[in-house]
Amino acid sequence: EYPDWPMPEAWPDFPSAAQMKQYFVDYATKFDLWSSIRFETDVVHVSPMRDGNRDGGWSVAFGDGTRET
Repeated sequence: EYPDWPMPEAWPDFPSAAQMKQYFVDYATKFDLWSSIRFETDVVHVSPMRDGNRDGGWSVAFGDGTRET
């Protein structure tokens, strides 16, 4: 489970596939992540970006030749 989104206490230690799917759907909804998700997209490379000593995010290359940060 994610620290900021605990699983329901009534769930078993090893949730079913359906429970895990619901957990991720609920998480994406709660934190408004749907607009940042690309479905059915090949990711060919991911690398961290650095700006001096700070974390600069991630560079992601997709199978269609596009790249995003």
